[in-house]
Amino acid sequence: MSSLKLPRIQNSDFDYLSHLTSSLGIPLDQCPTCEATTIEVEPGVYGWENGTYRYMGKEYKCDCDTQIALRKHYLLAGIGDQYQRLDWADYRGSQEVKDVVAVYLDRWKRFKINGMGLEFASKRLGTGKTFAATHIGKELIKRGENVFFTPFLEVVSILTRLRDEWERLEKKLYETTVLILDEVVPPISTPQRDLFHGKFEELVRNRTNFNRVQIMTTNLTEDELAETYPRPYSLLAAKQQRIEMGEGVDARQGHIADENLQIVLNDEVRPIT
Repeated sequence: MSSLKLPRIQNSDFDYLSHLTSSLGIPLDQCPTCEATTIEVEPGVYGWENGTYRYMGKEYKCDCDTQIALRKHYLLAGIGDQYQRLDWADYRGSQEVKDVVAVYLDRWKRFKINGMGLEFASKRLGTGKTFAATHIGKELIKRGENVFFTPFLEVVSILTRLRDEWERLEKKLYETTVLILDEVVPPISTPQRDLFHGKFEELVRNRTNFNRVQIMTTNLTEDELAETYPRPYSLLAAKQQRIEMGEGVDARQGHIADENLQIVLNDEVRPIT
């Protein structure tokens, strides 16, 4: 993990993190993988006595500092525990998708300069769209990039509220380096759609003007996206490559569900990756 370039967390984020991790049942001073806690290594000095964890039949010594640091940054980026712990090696989709993701990460600096993102699309559920998007997000977080993941319907909800209700997340939506919009769908109601369209176009236009990166996942076709969001999608289409994820079996109902059951039965835990 020596290649990690995680930025310093702002003081204003610690209260949020403390509340969130406490509500999840694992506070900030406890490792989310081996559940070790800080100890007093000498008077007034606290550190970690790294524990161990089992995964896939093997015992591992836990790197608690890295596990805790990654969890903090992933939570601040909006990436939940499920995707924090899925490793890209678990992805069983097409080699084409793997190649696209590898090239994107390998040439990230150039993609970033040009504000180029990706659009993972499939009509089926469980084909790995969110898996691929969060994998890219996690790898960029490890390189020190500012990433924010959010379900698209949450953005719809935020942008259609009164200003004082959504300005808390406005900075993230507008200024984060990489914005991951998960499951882009049409707004639910006509009034919501009419109010949302103008604000969504403003958001997309601002981000594309400043070459900030968008990564999307969607079940909509290109024609459906163009019909639903004609102006925003026109701007986005010039800045992202669409990747069709195929028509495979729902992974959540297949091997991932089987593996999760075995992990529980074997008293194991997936580490944060």
